[in-house]
Amino acid sequence: MSERRTKANTTNALASTGPKTLAGKARAAKNALQHGILSREVVIRSGAGAENSAEYAALHAALRDDLDPRGALEELLVEKLAAVTWRWRRVLRFEAGAIRADSDEPVSAESLKLLQRLEEEVEYQTEFERELTPEKLNARKPSEGFAVWLLHALDRQGIDVDVMFDLEGADLEERAWTKADLERALRAYAEQIGTESLEHALWDVRFKMTKTLYALRPQVVALRLKHEREALLASLPYGEQLERLIKYEATLSREMERTLSQLERARALRSQPELVLEAERGEDGTFQVKAS
Repeated sequence: MSERRTKANTTNALASTGPKTLAGKARAAKNALQHGILSREVVIRSGAGAENSAEYAALHAALRDDLDPRGALEELLVEKLAAVTWRWRRVLRFEAGAIRADSDEPVSAESLKLLQRLEEEVEYQTEFERELTPEKLNARKPSEGFAVWLLHALDRQGIDVDVMFDLEGADLEERAWTKADLERALRAYAEQIGTESLEHALWDVRFKMTKTLYALRPQVVALRLKHEREALLASLPYGEQLERLIKYEATLSREMERTLSQLERARALRSQPELVLEAERGEDGTFQVKAS
């Protein structure tokens, strides 16, 4: 080609704005698929299982950067690796969905609420055990915590604190309690259990609350263990779903190995110098082809 012709071609190329007809644009659109031949078929683009084509493109680009394919065959094999990897990703998504289907509600809402209530009750009873001590009863000025927990405990043992102090449903924490108030409430409980000692009445209340606490703790532990066991049992799909996953994943694994092997062979052929084939007659009279 002459120098003049070369310059003319260069000038024309710079002035080109691309195809303008529908047919030309359709042909040009295929150029974008030279590194994504399988993308239209691999990526699910609609419905509940719709996938992100940009994520597939990023996966394909990453594999191309790593493997640096040369020529159409290697490009196709890298694209195939991307497709297999994408389908493998779909297997993991299916597995996660199958597990979620079995494990999202392995424990009933009622059971979870019961566990939460029991845990709160254990925490509540622990506070009773911690706060209800003779030292706090005999203190010159009762602490706010001691007053509240004592009145809660007495209320649970049948002393109507609301009526006694005309609370009308107000929170116990909203009132400033005096030592006389607490002794009055505790004395009512002492009369109920037949004792004149306020300390004895306090110990009795504390014992009953602690007894409740020790009865609750095993229930909480048992319920927690039940929930953990059900979560562990639901950590894999089972039955037909598990069999399908195993078979499909094995198929993808073989496909991955086969594609990598094909890519290695393609690269080996590219790296070899041009072969010269020669035919020689062997001792048995047949011809054998040799490369030199």
